[in-house]
Amino acid sequence: MLGHQEPFADIGPIAADHTERKVVTVVFIDVKDSMPLSREIELEDWWSVSSGLFTLMCEGAERFGGWVGEFTGDGANTVFEPTVGGHHHAWRACLAALWLRDAVRTVATQLRSEHQLEFSVRIGIHSGEVLAGTVGHRDRRSYRVNGYAVSLAKRIEGLARPNRIYLSGSTAAFLTEAFQLHDLGAAEVRGAEAPVRVFELVAIAGR
Repeated sequence: MLGHQEPFADIGPIAADHTERKVVTVVFIDVKDSMPLSREIELEDWWSVSSGLFTLMCEGAERFGGWVGEFTGDGANTVFEPTVGGHHHAWRACLAALWLRDAVRTVATQLRSEHQLEFSVRIGIHSGEVLAGTVGHRDRRSYRVNGYAVSLAKRIEGLARPNRIYLSGSTAAFLTEAFQLHDLGAAEVRGAEAPVRVFELVAIAGR
């Protein structure tokens, strides 16, 4: 008979060594209809597609001063934090999203040619306050951000049409005229207290 044991007693510390509040911009990307797509090609081919997407996410984040938070197999998020003397986090996040959208188009063309698959992604962006810190189990710790702002970025990604980038009014407020935005009006977002102003990020202004 097993002795009495406190719940989670053996899993080690799961607490942040240090956390801090900060305003960041979170970018979510997700493959549209990933489940039926993965059913239509060989496992090895889908692995190649998924790992290729993750590589692009990492490259896009690195190019514009962000980092990859989580990878789900058919999507991921990247986080852009404030930097001293650097460009604003929302500005850099938008550049990364535009770069990633164009990079994925190249992948989509290849998949259409080789596997007759219609591959597309949706991208959502939101800026807001999060709690950032390290989490994990004993020596397996990682740096993460958490909070309402992260969840809202994911919800906005879910609103986006294929191969489009949607961002919140909070992110738009940080941007300058350097970007071409299309005002989509207020949208009902599950879990939000009120309708959220949504914009489509079209391009860098003048391009």
